[in-house]
Amino acid sequence: MTEIKYKSEVVGNGGISARIVAHSKSAYSDTEVVTWEYEAPKCILAELNTHRMFSRNAQSSRAVPVKKVIEQIRNNPVTPIHWGSNQAGMVAGEEIEERVEMWEGRDACSYTLNREDAWYHTACLSADAMEAFDKAGYHKQIVNRIGEAFTFVRGVITATEFDNFFHLRIHPAADPFIQELARCMWEAYQQSEPTILYEGEWHLPYVDISIPWEEMGKIEAAIREHLSGRYGKRLVRQELMLKAKGLTIERAKQISAAACAQVSFRKLDLSDETVDRVYSRLVDDETPHASCVEHQATPIWGCTHVDERRCWEDGVTHLDKDGNLWSGNFKHWIQNRKLIPNEVCLKYVEKNK
Repeated sequence: MTEIKYKSEVVGNGGISARIVAHSKSAYSDTEVVTWEYEAPKCILAELNTHRMFSRNAQSSRAVPVKKVIEQIRNNPVTPIHWGSNQAGMVAGEEIEERVEMWEGRDACSYTLNREDAWYHTACLSADAMEAFDKAGYHKQIVNRIGEAFTFVRGVITATEFDNFFHLRIHPAADPFIQELARCMWEAYQQSEPTILYEGEWHLPYVDISIPWEEMGKIEAAIREHLSGRYGKRLVRQELMLKAKGLTIERAKQISAAACAQVSFRKLDLSDETVDRVYSRLVDDETPHASCVEHQATPIWGCTHVDERRCWEDGVTHLDKDGNLWSGNFKHWIQNRKLIPNEVCLKYVEKNK
């Protein structure tokens, strides 16, 4: 398993956590692009996905082995962090500690448990049912659905626009789970310092370009010697830092994309063999799944407020009413996905049956 150096990390209540994987600021607009990795209850994934300004990948129930999900449910099931009382509307009332009447057996014998034990008992019943379906030979895309109320999900989010998310979710009316996730994400963001990026430099989640001080000294000397030319020294610096690690910018983008994709189905493995296999299967396939190439970005540098399309850089997709240039859902940053050929199907043609 590849070890990742996070810029910050906040561990919250109920098994919820958020980490900053990469945090960059455009030298030309001060607009930031931030990548978070998070763990949260799977039940809030639908709410999280309503935030359309987010680029995201998340762990899939269709990909995680059934035995691993059962183990998580039995050892650490998702459990409420606010035991609110029933009332009209979407927001629960004050917390209560009422015991829960349970029924079991053919004779319908009843017994009562405290709220925590009743919840855990229900989770174990769910795990037992999963185990039975698994032994019967059913695929994990069926079996894992049974336990989703008690399952955690790991995901990655990248965005330039996130204030509205915090405005809506760090709020008493929001679901307690997503409140806690938003709080963790906000605190992690506050603890992180962005790296300023210039023309040609890339926001690269999961790619560590740090090098020893001795190597950095050589690079600084090379920068001073080769400062002239159309590219500024920051571009030269990133290219040389990557070169010192045996990488090009294009290869670093592939590694980043493969890492973001692996969040959905496996432990992180950045070996050349795995990166090539994952990237080829998802991006180079005739039916590309290109969400993993949404997390890499480079600043729009010529001008961030140009209404002449002939002046737009490759990857710019539209201009908003305030004159800001966008690339997909990123403002003032070119999203890697918008540079990938055939990144979206514009006209579906039914194949021969």
